[in-house]
Amino acid sequence: FPYTTLFRSGAELEATIAVDAAVELFANIGWLKTEVDSIETFDLDLNQFVTKNDREQAKSPEYQYNLGVRIAFSDEWSSRIEVEGQDESFFGYYHDGELEGYDLLNANLSWQRGNIAVNLWGRNLTDQDYAVHALYFGADPRDDFGAWSNQTYSQLGEPRTYGIDVSYDF
Repeated sequence: FPYTTLFRSGAELEATIAVDAAVELFANIGWLKTEVDSIETFDLDLNQFVTKNDREQAKSPEYQYNLGVRIAFSDEWSSRIEVEGQDESFFGYYHDGELEGYDLLNANLSWQRGNIAVNLWGRNLTDQDYAVHALYFGADPRDDFGAWSNQTYSQLGEPRTYGIDVSYDF
């Protein structure tokens, strides 16, 4: 892409705090500031090249985070609860469509005795629909307009997922 100027700066912070012997708080936070002064791109709705000015870089959310707590209930039982998420971002330069921001809840419960470990886990426990990638183009001749109109095609992130891991160390 022919950028005239691309400005990027950011910071990351990672912290772990032991509240006591059984409770640990953690946080991972990233901040990113991007700005494309101008970029020439082909606009699929106008069917021509256009110059877009003063916009964020595609697929560059301004913030991402992961916050949570680890708890040891005993020598054998522990748990982890966390929230992860990110801000919205543009999914391309050829269209002004955005990937929406999201917040996901994840958790696990673990048991370990000797060589045996069992981990019950769940991700995206609220079953939030969120897109991780999207494209915008005309591809379906059956659309309501009777022609191949441009539409957004999104790839969704992982739905509510859960499982159990059992391991034995020899």
